[in-house]
Amino acid sequence: MLPTATTAAGILHFAFGLIPLGALLVLFYHDRMSMNLVFVPVIAMVQLVFTLALCYVVAAVNVFYRDVANLSRHVLRLWFYLSPALYGASALARIGNSHPTLMQLFHYNPFYTLFTSYRNVIYGTTTGAPSGPEWGGLLALTVASLVLLALAAIFFKRLEPAFAKVL
Repeated sequence: MLPTATTAAGILHFAFGLIPLGALLVLFYHDRMSMNLVFVPVIAMVQLVFTLALCYVVAAVNVFYRDVANLSRHVLRLWFYLSPALYGASALARIGNSHPTLMQLFHYNPFYTLFTSYRNVIYGTTTGAPSGPEWGGLLALTVASLVLLALAAIFFKRLEPAFAKVL
């Protein structure tokens, strides 16, 4: 229950973070408003499933190895900087021209698909035209996340009886 509650609280913070974004779009970026904004909850659900799966695994391992909590903060920060959160796909494309292997690795990052889909839906493409999410990448990520969630739930349930002994 605790990993699920923690993840749900993060989604709630995300939802409240959309309020200022919506206000900025209404006040300053009228041209970016499109019907594609209705896809934000769809992308958020894919993100929720993926995050919940990771949360189950980290929570179960953290009971036995306390340093996982400290290590996970650093790994998540590094993962953030290796994701196109601060820079767009066009910047990655320029890097990909000279380093195609690096670009292929970026495409394997689940947050590449999520951030690119969010960026396309909220801000549009590099030309400014509204566009939809990356449906192919989101579908693949959804399937992989559901499989990972099932495996993580099994992993968590198998380790759960030993939690009381360790704690």
